[in-house]
Amino acid sequence: MMTDIGCVFVGSSDCACHSVRTLRAHHHDFPEIWTQGGTPHEAASMLANQLIRALESAVGHHHRDPLERALADVQVYLESLEPPVPEGSAVCHDPQCQEGATSPSYDPTD
Repeated sequence: MMTDIGCVFVGSSDCACHSVRTLRAHHHDFPEIWTQGGTPHEAASMLANQLIRALESAVGHHHRDPLERALADVQVYLESLEPPVPEGSAVCHDPQCQEGATSPSYDPTD
């Protein structure tokens, strides 16, 4: 199956109350299925989850096939992104550190 990450759109948007900037993700073929997240990875991951939910209720190959292609596009898009930094970790930017190394966040109460 051919995939096209150019069909996955992630762009800035406002939340419903216009007080928080978020990123909105949708697939070109299914603009009605969209999600919001704080990072491109988060928004695209939630989009993949929404496409999986749509697949669960799809009846017949003529509904499932386009959803499966869209899900494959989103998964390839996610693979093209840098891996997300685990919550509570910081990325080491020191040139002597290993590429992409993370360290636990500093907790002054310890």
